[in-house]
Amino acid sequence: MKKQKYIFLADMFIEDYIGGAELTVEALLDECRDDVLIKRCYDVREGFILENRDKAWIIFNSCSLSDKNKLLIIKNVENYHCVEFDYKFCMFRNPKLHEGRTGELSSCSCETSLLGKINLLLFNRAKNLFFMSKKQKKIYEDKFPVLRKKKEVHVLSSVFDKVALGVFRDCLKSPTSEKKGWLILGSNSPVKDTAGCIDYAKRNNLAYSVVGGVTPLHFIQQMKESAGLIFLPRAYDTCPRVTIEAKLLGCKLVMNENVQHKDEEWFISEPLKILEYLEKRADFFWETINA
Repeated sequence: MKKQKYIFLADMFIEDYIGGAELTVEALLDECRDDVLIKRCYDVREGFILENRDKAWIIFNSCSLSDKNKLLIIKNVENYHCVEFDYKFCMFRNPKLHEGRTGELSSCSCETSLLGKINLLLFNRAKNLFFMSKKQKKIYEDKFPVLRKKKEVHVLSSVFDKVALGVFRDCLKSPTSEKKGWLILGSNSPVKDTAGCIDYAKRNNLAYSVVGGVTPLHFIQQMKESAGLIFLPRAYDTCPRVTIEAKLLGCKLVMNENVQHKDEEWFISEPLKILEYLEKRADFFWETINA
């Protein structure tokens, strides 16, 4: 059987930045059994799009992809799929973060802008569209009702590679007996709100440590030894990996409503059920793409 040719298109990959989106992309790439060409959005030219229009394109974070090139892909690439990690129709990539950032009293209305309309067109024409959580999907459908009519819309959730999944399975078999202190994710992201989490710990007299700038496996190791995780994003966080890791590692969780997957059936299950769900996500993605 002839191998499928894929284009993985994103602003950044794991070599550029270790973020949740990039880790999910890497996990999906690890499970691909076909030929994949990695391409960064800022490096895309018209000739590249036309020369590769017969390939299957997977479009991830694409803020550095020009409107012209988005329209060229829409017009010329028949087989493309989109994975949405945040809210690219919004100028701040997050409608809740938008509020108060522009000096306006009204809520985000970026869906009516050129940015919003082009991203809607890109998503609506995609062969498959994947969101990270049900609440994220609902916000998109409320902003763009036409997406409710699109059958090929799915909730993917964050995807973990086999190494991380193996660590989680081992921890479930042999949980850490002594766990102490609360963990806070150290991040410069305005969404993660590290300062707000520190303030919560201080107000509640909780011993805490801030961990950031480490490898994903090192962070997991730190979390294994922690009693709990404080994670209070100030704006929508579609499916934050740290909360999933915390549940799998037996940590208590302090979260707020901005953690958008927190009430989904798979996440409120016991840890083994969560792990079984996560182990199937990459296969679900590729089976859907190749259907």
